[in-house]
Amino acid sequence: EYRFFPLEDGALGAIGRVSDRPVIGAGLEGLRAERASAQAVPAVDPLTGLWTRERLLDCLAAEWCRAEQQNEALSCVVIRVDGLDRVGREDGQDVAEALFKAAAGRIKTLLREHDAVGRYGEDRFLIIAHRCEEAGARLLGQRIAREIAMTRFAVRGGLHRVSVRIGCGIRSDGCASPEAVLLAADEELQARS
Repeated sequence: EYRFFPLEDGALGAIGRVSDRPVIGAGLEGLRAERASAQAVPAVDPLTGLWTRERLLDCLAAEWCRAEQQNEALSCVVIRVDGLDRVGREDGQDVAEALFKAAAGRIKTLLREHDAVGRYGEDRFLIIAHRCEEAGARLLGQRIAREIAMTRFAVRGGLHRVSVRIGCGIRSDGCASPEAVLLAADEELQARS
């Protein structure tokens, strides 16, 4: 099976999983069709300029394989931006969207160069932090929450504040798949509601 994921320069990278029997004649046309299919899905969210959910999940699959092969840490941090519904009701949806975009830009500045971040949902972001143990993921989440809470975002002629909630999922014995790590992060986020 081949999975495609975005590289820094916007190109697509690929990773293949080798089974216990060799795959012969996978076919260049089949790989081209898979690549074309992957490229048909937008890699960048039009509002935030960050990766889309689909591209994040492909990246997570690739990072997961690499972390397993090299026995490295891998963490996922899910961030929910709170207060956007209120801003949308009081100031309009365009202001809420601009505020979400501004929060995305601020979050991106707080990450390491090799971390991946993208839009994970309507009001959520996902950070994939490789070589990041649990303590590091929690510190990253705390730093983001603190910085977002202290920032007054200048959006459409007004100053706005939002807060975020954070959930972390760590590759470990209890989370033995990318899906399990995401589920753990989502459950931790929901527990903070």
